[in-house]
Amino acid sequence: MHRAVQSERLNASRYAQQLSELSAERVYEKRVRLLTDLDRRVRTIAESGTLAARRLAALSADLPKNVWITAITPDAGGVRLDGRTRDLNALSDALIRLNADPLFARPSLLSAQTTPPAAAPLGLRFTLHIAATAP
Repeated sequence: MHRAVQSERLNASRYAQQLSELSAERVYEKRVRLLTDLDRRVRTIAESGTLAARRLAALSADLPKNVWITAITPDAGGVRLDGRTRDLNALSDALIRLNADPLFARPSLLSAQTTPPAAAPLGLRFTLHIAATAP
């Protein structure tokens, strides 16, 4: 009888451990599915062949990792990009990369302003403009 009780406790412990591991795997699987779905949607847009989709994909590829776009606003002359970064070197690198990409016409810096480090760790706000058509 004693062995049966020990065996039951051991099996219950193993079962609880397996349930915990299964739950963790389900959370991981859900995250992977969400990321896979997002990737599929982005690829569908990028592969749609529209100029806007190609430009968005190129914009994403051209920006350095430490430059973030916070708003994209179409206007009569093209598109305005608002963003943030840590410093002028990163912003300069972004402009150089955008200038080298044939999908973008005349990228230009409209404004840049610093914010106190305590207010925002990404202390440089900027606005860029990209013309509507390539020259």
